[in-house]
Amino acid sequence: GTANRYPKELLRLMTQARSKNIGVWVCTQRPSGIPVIVPSNCHYFFVFDLANIDDRKKMYQVTGMKEMLEMPTGYYFWFYKMGDKNCVKVSKTCIKFPLSMQFLSQIP
Repeated sequence: GTANRYPKELLRLMTQARSKNIGVWVCTQRPSGIPVIVPSNCHYFFVFDLANIDDRKKMYQVTGMKEMLEMPTGYYFWFYKMGDKNCVKVSKTCIKFPLSMQFLSQIP
């Protein structure tokens, strides 16, 4: 889909999955082009290098974190948990896969 057209199943997932205890992971290279329903229903954000300023501005608008206007560069990314007062610059090299909720709870 596009920002104006997306599968109705995506809308159902983003609005109803939580009540069924279903988690949804969404990934995009261009956050500025995704429907508003997606980031407004997210709890965690992993933001890597976004070369386009519009994409960085979108992440700033969604999270309210000024750091999102900067590219983390190198082996880093921004991690933000919705509702937190800060986002964290995390090294990609410290991540162990598969990711778990235990890992997420350890990030300040």
